[in-house]
Amino acid sequence: MTNKILENKAGIHSTVGSPPGPNRRPRTGLRALKSRLFLRGLAVVDQRTAAAKAYLATRQNLLENLGGAQRCSEAQLQLVNMVARGLLYLGHVDAILLERRNILNRRCSKLLPLVAERMRMSEVLSRQLQALGLEQRSKPPEDLQSYLSRVYDHRDQAGGDPPAPSEAR
Repeated sequence: MTNKILENKAGIHSTVGSPPGPNRRPRTGLRALKSRLFLRGLAVVDQRTAAAKAYLATRQNLLENLGGAQRCSEAQLQLVNMVARGLLYLGHVDAILLERRNILNRRCSKLLPLVAERMRMSEVLSRQLQALGLEQRSKPPEDLQSYLSRVYDHRDQAGGDPPAPSEAR
């Protein structure tokens, strides 16, 4: 069974035909996927996909800018997840809008509703980023005990002797 790509009057490509009746929107399953992602997290998504890799990289960068996951509260971690997911959705909407020939409705010469939705998404995203804080935070300094164990363990593995107390000055 092959997947046929259908094109409707608006020029939108779909793999699913429109159902009969007054509500003729194609059923793509995007809403179901978004709700599963919201409820169960990234476990429902194949992490080898480009979208999942972009989400994970964005999340990791945000956490590093906040000083690491250990320094973040649970609320901040949830905000980081929401921001990373919002950036992914916003990028998807931008890609859809950029693929179109124009962003105006032909009949009434108004902007498409997707453009207004994109603007709302970007406003929500900027408020979430402001709630996280826009400044970059540094990681806490390493304590002396962990620094010494890391340095001396590295020298032991390299085959060198630890420095004598007179050399440690």
